[in-house]
Amino acid sequence: HKLAALNGSVRSMFTMLVVFVAMIFAGLGDVLPGGMALPQAGPGWIGLAVLVALYGSAFSVLFITVPRLDMARNASVMNVEPIATLLFGWLILDQMISPIQMVGGLIVVSGIVILTLRKSS
Repeated sequence: HKLAALNGSVRSMFTMLVVFVAMIFAGLGDVLPGGMALPQAGPGWIGLAVLVALYGSAFSVLFITVPRLDMARNASVMNVEPIATLLFGWLILDQMISPIQMVGGLIVVSGIVILTLRKSS
């Protein structure tokens, strides 16, 4: 809202900068449980590098494409992220999905379907 007069790419860079600075302050201020420590072994550094590359590229693509899309029509698609996270945790990390998580996932998917059907009619 405050940055509405700025160009979309500059506004996106400011958003990413705010998130980065907030993360630094949260880490240095011991706000996060267990704190933030750098990896102690090679696989940890590789995981951190892959996380930075994938997460950074995903957010960059998001901020580049959002101004080009009609987000009023496509905003419900953004709610698929928690469902994808849940499914990838189950598929890749072999995490268990609790019944309450299944109910939450069904609520999210149902909401997306309802919004999609409402917009198409």
